[in-house]
Amino acid sequence: MLRSQRKILPAQKQFMNQMGKAGIKPAHVFNFFEEGTKGIENVGFLRMDCNNYISGQRAKYLHGQDTQTLLEYLQMKRKEDPSFFYSIQVHESGQIANFFWADGRSIVDYAYFGDVISFDTTFQTNKYDMSLAPLLGVNNHKQTVIFGAALLCDETTESFIWLFQTFLSCMCGKEPITIFTDQSAAMAKAISSALPNTCHRLCLWHIFQNANTNLGHIISKFPEFSKVLKDCAYEARSIENFVARWEDMLRTYNLEENAWLQNLYCLREKWAEVFRRDSFCANMRTTQRSESMNSHLKQFFHKKLSLSELLKEYDRALKHFREKELYEDYKSRQTKSVPFLPDVPLLITAANVYTRTLYKEFEDNCKKAFASTCQLLVFDELSSTTKVSILSSTDEEVVILNKEDHIVQCTCRRFEYYGILCAHALKVLYINNIVDLPNRYILRRWTKYAKDGIALCVPQSMVGDDASTYARVCHKALSVAAKSSNCKEALIYLEKGLNALTLGVEKILHESIIGNEKSDDTFDASIRQTIEIDTIHSHITVKPPPLQKGRKEKRKRSILERKKRNPKKNNIALPQQLR
Repeated sequence: MLRSQRKILPAQKQFMNQMGKAGIKPAHVFNFFEEGTKGIENVGFLRMDCNNYISGQRAKYLHGQDTQTLLEYLQMKRKEDPSFFYSIQVHESGQIANFFWADGRSIVDYAYFGDVISFDTTFQTNKYDMSLAPLLGVNNHKQTVIFGAALLCDETTESFIWLFQTFLSCMCGKEPITIFTDQSAAMAKAISSALPNTCHRLCLWHIFQNANTNLGHIISKFPEFSKVLKDCAYEARSIENFVARWEDMLRTYNLEENAWLQNLYCLREKWAEVFRRDSFCANMRTTQRSESMNSHLKQFFHKKLSLSELLKEYDRALKHFREKELYEDYKSRQTKSVPFLPDVPLLITAANVYTRTLYKEFEDNCKKAFASTCQLLVFDELSSTTKVSILSSTDEEVVILNKEDHIVQCTCRRFEYYGILCAHALKVLYINNIVDLPNRYILRRWTKYAKDGIALCVPQSMVGDDASTYARVCHKALSVAAKSSNCKEALIYLEKGLNALTLGVEKILHESIIGNEKSDDTFDASIRQTIEIDTIHSHITVKPPPLQKGRKEKRKRSILERKKRNPKKNNIALPQQLR
């Protein structure tokens, strides 16, 4: 086709732009036109023309300065969402080192479900080779929820400390109860420093993968060793049983002097099942949510994205997750779970309060309770101790019931680490004629109404002074606005209510000169604080990725994997900088 005869029509350009916003890759755009016109000769332009137009539009968007485009995009997000939070750490050289952001919805979600976090990093999501680090949790439907994300220039202790401190600043200092990570020494140091009150757990999946790397010679010789190691990890009856199983495993396979297992045993309180029950973890054992999220995000990301483009794709991916959550909210509110025994008050109460997903698990526990036997160990007027055995399994636990206030304690501690009663406790309640579910054992975060009301991230230690009251009021207002953002009627109702509240506040301020002066001082302080946080006084750039000869690897290898790959004898080992 002659150049003079090739032309992209305005309607085709507009359609290309829409396809780009929808996340369709440039390589597939031309295929669409080719298929729609029944042949390449009918398109009217070449694939090269299509690619050139898309590249030109992208260049116009970036204006040759990725950093300036990023800052403009962040300012636009702040105007759209006043509670949008971002923080940029800059090197002395003026280059971006680390970058964190979270929208208002993520901040509200953390207030409701920020008790447990799964944290991991992924790579090859942008052209600067910065690692993407989303902070994830689980909502009341057991779906993954995103609390924020960061781009890190490296995975050192200093970068992780900055990230966790910035995250706490965004969330008003509220620390999670438990955080799950892989077996990274840098992460462990950062968590102990920045999150001292948070329980740090290690991902069992990563531990088993590292076992395949470090104990491959044992596994190849004794294939059953993997199952033996997993049985040790999942041993939950008592610490004594765990230690006995571990020592027996070492003796059986002659591994008493194995350095990797010795180091793993020193960290046992972070990964063994018997220690996992000491803190609430929403029944998490691994960072598999992070792995799944990273896999999902890579459907939207590629290694040629600029930072501002990455944020746009991140927002698009976030909408996909929130659509699923909205659907589950609707189904749980508008439909009712049907108990398998319709006349049991305990099941009726659970069906009314729990989400559909949680009710299914609760009902399964009830079925196990009916298929169990009891042995009364200790009995008096105030309490009873019962051993409960689940039929067709070796599951046996001891349950203590306080008859006066209906407090039940099971040695499996399922309610403490998960938030729903176990089959053993349900059995004891039933045989003691407690037919309804006590309110103290309905954890709000698992109910249909978990997001009702205003949840605050302000720590209890800060409640009381004027500054914390001002912050709490601001957070409440932003939370209500964020929750109402998807409903026009709710926003209109909220605006009318704020107008009425404004008139009442103005009346109070006019009646009190002292109150007026305090209001002015607080307002000025808030302006100064915003300027200090949001204004970047120096020109900043993005650090370019290091040059690398040859083909890039699909993923970064861990230290253990690099040690495992031995160079050939005839080859000369190159320094790490030249690889």
